[in-house]
Amino acid sequence: MVRNRLYLLIVLSVVWTGAKSAPGVAAPQKLATYQATGGFWHIGDHRLQCGIAEDIPVPADYFNENSKRVAVFRPSNGFWYIKGPDNADWAHSAGNVAIQCGTAGDIPVPGEYEGEKKVSIAVWRPSNGYWYIKGQGRQNWGASSGNRAVHWGTNGDVPVPMDYFNEGRLRLAVWRPSNGVWYIKGREGGKNLGISKMNIALQCGVNGDVPVPGDYFGDGIVRLAVWRPSNGVWYIKGTDIADWGYSTGNVAVQCGVSGDIPVPYDFFGEGKLRIAVYRPSNGHWYIKGHGMKNWGSSTGNMVYYKGLKNQIPANLF
Repeated sequence: MVRNRLYLLIVLSVVWTGAKSAPGVAAPQKLATYQATGGFWHIGDHRLQCGIAEDIPVPADYFNENSKRVAVFRPSNGFWYIKGPDNADWAHSAGNVAIQCGTAGDIPVPGEYEGEKKVSIAVWRPSNGYWYIKGQGRQNWGASSGNRAVHWGTNGDVPVPMDYFNEGRLRLAVWRPSNGVWYIKGREGGKNLGISKMNIALQCGVNGDVPVPGDYFGDGIVRLAVWRPSNGVWYIKGTDIADWGYSTGNVAVQCGVSGDIPVPYDFFGEGKLRIAVYRPSNGHWYIKGHGMKNWGSSTGNMVYYKGLKNQIPANLF
């Protein structure tokens, strides 16, 4: 369960696309963590309440407001609690929305699945490998039109939906820890495994790794990537359609130690992800400088301390 929760946090981080080492560089204003005890969000220097201990943070731009809403998914009842756009606590916020979609054990995977630049509420169910993508609107699943249920993956997989081929929508995809293979579903989004065409299977990673796909070079290309807790190395695969062992342009970069949580975000609006980790043991964010050198050889590294240990990082960028 702990590993699954870590995988989930990373997926939610990458699907949405004080500085000790660089004096004078202020901490990004949207640097955020979720404190399970009390359901508090710490965003920059502000704190607000939204959620309870069991909740999973799922911030996203649910209503095309050009800004992510603070939101949580509650496994016990399958509800998504999307807070109003103000800086008030849930109890005092205007525009709160509660929508039911999912059940206990589901993994929330909100994203733009339809190619309409609209975020859909969605979950992946490990017990049967189905993706439940809710239709647009604020109705609960049972009253919503346009819902889709698509089978892709099996129990033990990690959902990694991304726009892998610049199609303007997310592909259904899973990473399988047991063999390190990424299974990316074909474009026929409504068809199940065995019916869908142009499915892709690529090997990158080993059991114990954490999948962290994303655009690390600012070239608009999502690369398959994993972070390895045992050595803190990021393995970023080349862009060709080949397994790691046969791929050109692979990169291996060291940043982080065992116990860290990888947080590859676009912290500075550069149009690319920075290699970075959040360290729960001391509450520090370690954001690597530009380039693909290891942390120890990299210039421009930044370390931010927010005074918050053992939090859950949340991607509001």
